[in-house]
Amino acid sequence: MNYLSKKKYDHSDLKKWRDALKFFDFTITWEDGDFFSLTLKYENKDELFLIMEKLGLDLTHFPAGYQKIVPGKIYRNEPFPKAEIPDFPELMQPEYIKIEGVTMHCKIWNGSIYLTMTSKEESNWDLSESRFKKCLIIEEKISHKELTPFVSKARFCDNYTFN
Repeated sequence: MNYLSKKKYDHSDLKKWRDALKFFDFTITWEDGDFFSLTLKYENKDELFLIMEKLGLDLTHFPAGYQKIVPGKIYRNEPFPKAEIPDFPELMQPEYIKIEGVTMHCKIWNGSIYLTMTSKEESNWDLSESRFKKCLIIEEKISHKELTPFVSKARFCDNYTFN
């Protein structure tokens, strides 16, 4: 069975997206869970704050006395606490963010800012023409705000071949 038979797109869509996107990557899984993503690299806290500021995003310090996630604890009947940024444990993970009105998931760790095109408004994990267009909006912002030097050059989709 062709893995694309269950998908809402075909090889021509994937080729178009791969060739048009400069910074975003996309990942295709066997089942559900396909996604567009972008990685920005930082060397230190100043660079992290600079990138986030240019994207129009704030990083939040944990308030005094905040109960962080306890590894191994099961959170059944209580809210799941915010996670910390491992490089800077005094800062909260941003989680869901908006850039230019586009909802994305943001995870920061090990010198990287991972932006994944997923949202609570749409199916969480999916590739689509509308999400592709949102990637182009974010890429324009990255170019305009001179964040290109921070973009990770590793893109798995560059290795994809389509008939």
